[in-house]
Amino acid sequence: MIIVTGAFFGIVALTGVPLRGGIGERVWQPTSLSQLNTTYRTAIGNTTVDLRDVPFGNGVYHVTASVAVGELVVDVPANVVVDVSAHSGIGDVVYENADGSQQFFEGSSASRSGHGSASSPRLVLTAEAGIGQVQLYRAVPSSS
Repeated sequence: MIIVTGAFFGIVALTGVPLRGGIGERVWQPTSLSQLNTTYRTAIGNTTVDLRDVPFGNGVYHVTASVAVGELVVDVPANVVVDVSAHSGIGDVVYENADGSQQFFEGSSASRSGHGSASSPRLVLTAEAGIGQVQLYRAVPSSS
């Protein structure tokens, strides 16, 4: 059993995703810039980082979210240009467009940029899973 456990953690280490941040289901939903962290980490479990209610102003914001083993879901607002670097060591990356269509990137990095003007807020997002799936969702723009 010790050999199997050691091999498992060895594989996780090879993915490059840190095995830290606790175990279990984690949900972060900041609603202000003062609540926004630059790093969200979970060692083992399912993690959701919901950034849809953050009132991003003009500027550049950097956020890193990772889960060493499990599923990572990141929700981003519609009004922010998002530069994404997403990676899953063993698993895949799913990006859902505002129209609900999905694109899969198995075991590799995926980069996406949102639409916006030069004055739009910009979110530089790094999303990683060592063993598991990264799911990226963009909110649908409001029709107001």
